[in-house]
Amino acid sequence: MALTPNTATANGLGSAGSLTATYLSAVDLLNTFEVETNLLDRYSSFGGSKLMNFMEDQGNYELTAQDVFYHGEKNWLYLAQKISAVAVGTAGTGTAGSVNITIDPTSIDGIPAVRVTDVLMFPGNVTGYVTAVNTSTGVIAVQPQAGMTAAALVVIAAVGTYFSILSNAQIQGSSNIESYKSKPLMFQGNVQIFREAFTANGSAMSNESYFTSKDGKPYYYIIQEIDAAMRLRLKIEMGLLYNTAGSFSDTTGGGNAVAISQGLIPLIQQDGINYATSVGGQFGITDFEQLNLALDAENAGAENNFWVGNELAMQIQNSLTNTMKQGAVTYGAFGAGGKERALELGFDSIRLGQRTYHIQTLGSLYHPQITALPGMNNASTGFILPTDKMTDTVSGSKTASIKLRFKKQGDGTDRRYRFGKINFDINLKDETTTGYMAEVGLQVMGRNRLAYIQA
Repeated sequence: MALTPNTATANGLGSAGSLTATYLSAVDLLNTFEVETNLLDRYSSFGGSKLMNFMEDQGNYELTAQDVFYHGEKNWLYLAQKISAVAVGTAGTGTAGSVNITIDPTSIDGIPAVRVTDVLMFPGNVTGYVTAVNTSTGVIAVQPQAGMTAAALVVIAAVGTYFSILSNAQIQGSSNIESYKSKPLMFQGNVQIFREAFTANGSAMSNESYFTSKDGKPYYYIIQEIDAAMRLRLKIEMGLLYNTAGSFSDTTGGGNAVAISQGLIPLIQQDGINYATSVGGQFGITDFEQLNLALDAENAGAENNFWVGNELAMQIQNSLTNTMKQGAVTYGAFGAGGKERALELGFDSIRLGQRTYHIQTLGSLYHPQITALPGMNNASTGFILPTDKMTDTVSGSKTASIKLRFKKQGDGTDRRYRFGKINFDINLKDETTTGYMAEVGLQVMGRNRLAYIQA
C-alpha cells in the first residue's frame, strides 16, 4: 500500500497530509463485522471463549439511539402472594367460617392480584374461597374448604407463608369476572463509554501486515492497532461481567456522573439465583439437580449456556467422569490400528431431567492478570444463561434474553458498528496517537432465571 507523506502543522496537533483512518488501514478493521473478531481471536494473548464474541455471533445485539435504554417484562399471570397478617373473621366450619388475610404488598408490587370467586391454595394443599377483596388495605376474606374450621385455616395460613391462586368458581348466570391487577415491570439500562489508544512512530506505522478474509480481500493492519483493539475489547468484556451498579464521579472537578453499565455477575447476584456448591466445594451431579429445582421455581428455559471458569470446568469433568467410570476402557478400543490414542473425557453438554446445560469455559473468569490473581476465586465460579427469547412488553416483540446494546451514531452507522477511531494526534516527534471509543451496555431480561455459581 502506498504511503503518503504527511506534513505536520506548526502546533504539532494536526495534519496537512492524508493521515486518516483509510491511511492507517486499507479497511477499517474495527468497523468490519466478521474481520474484526477473527483478527482479534488470531492475535489474542489469552485463550478461552469470549462472551462478547459469542453474543455477536448469535446476533444478540441491538443499537440504541439514547444513552439509556428500557425494556418491559410481564409479571406472572398467577402470582404467589405472601401473608403478612391473618385472623379469624367469622368462627365456623366450611361455608360458615371466614378468615381475614392481609397480603404483604412487597410480594405483589403493591396491588393485590386476587379476585372475588378465586380459589386459593395454602400450604399442605389446603384450599379456600375468596368472598371479599379490599384493594386499598390488601385484606381479603377467605372461606375455608369443606370440613375445615376458620381457626384451623389461620394456623395453616401463618404469617410469612404463601398462597397461590389455584382457580376460580362461578355460579350460573354470573357476570364477567374482573381482570387481574397485574402490571408489567419496567427495567432501565445504559451504555458505558470505554476508551483505549495506541501511539506509534513512523517506522512502526509502516510495519503493516495483512491476512485474506473469507471474502477473498486482503485486510491490512498495524500491530499496535490490534494490541489496542484487544485491550479495548478486554476492558469492555470485563466491565460487562463485573461492573457494580451505580455511577462514579468524574476526575475533572465538575462532579459529573460517570455512567456504569451494571455487570452480568453483580446483576445475577442482585436479582437471580445465587448457588454455592453443596459437597466439599466440588461441583457435581447433586449440584445440577439442585440447580434444576431452583431454575424450575423461576420458570427458566430448557436450553441454557453454562459459562464456567477453568477450575469449575475441571470439577464438572471429574464429577461426570467419576460417575461413569464403571465403563472400562479396553485394549485396542481406539480404532483400527490403534492410531487414535487420545482419550477424550470432556463433556460439552449435559441433559438432566428436562433441562440441557451447554458447558463453555470462559477465559475472562480466569484471566491470569485480572480475575485469577491471588485471593480471587473467579476461576471456580460460573453462571447459567438461558438461550431462549422473551417478549418485550415495550416493543411487543420477542428478543434475546441477554444481548449487547451499542450506541447508535449520528451518522446513521449500521448494526456493524463496533468501535470508532478518533483523536488523531500528529506531533513533531514522528509519532501518531490514535484513540478508540466504544459505547456499549448490557441488557438482561428475566434476570430471576439466571444463576451464579460461587466457589
